[in-house]
Amino acid sequence: MLVIEEFFQCYHLNDVRSIWWNWMVEVVSSPGSISSEATERNNHFYFYEKMEMLIEACFILKNQMHLTLQVVPDEPQNIA
Repeated sequence: MLVIEEFFQCYHLNDVRSIWWNWMVEVVSSPGSISSEATERNNHFYFYEKMEMLIEACFILKNQMHLTLQVVPDEPQNIA
């Protein structure tokens, strides 16, 4: 979880979406792109969609972890 926490401390989810989309546009639309064939473009779009879902799932998990840590009360201390 530490990696996810550090990642989202550096980049907000909207920033990640924007950067990720810009990369995708470059991959499929640049002259001399590695995605010159329709099948390759489809594969890149599919990969893009799955990676976007993964990034969003990580963001949700990070937020849920924070909520869980805030809700769980501290355990009482034994003073015996």
